Amino acid sequence: MKKLLIAAILVVVALLYVGYYKAVEDGDIQIIAFIKKHPTLQMNFYNIHANNGEIRKVERLTAEARG
Repeated sequence: MKKLLIAAILVVVALLYVGYYKAVEDGDIQIIAFIKKHPTLQMNFYNIHANNGEIRKVERLTAEARG
């Protein structure tokens, strides 16, 4: 029973501290996992710099794209 409880706690902690985003490289969509700074329930994120390797400046993005 203790092992099951410890495993459940580890799964919850992993869900709170691990996120991912999709990056397009060489025509393939890759899922990149990362460790979050703060625990959140959100798992899927959007990285504005992972779009075909093109780095876009935040100042040039529209308010909708920043959002």
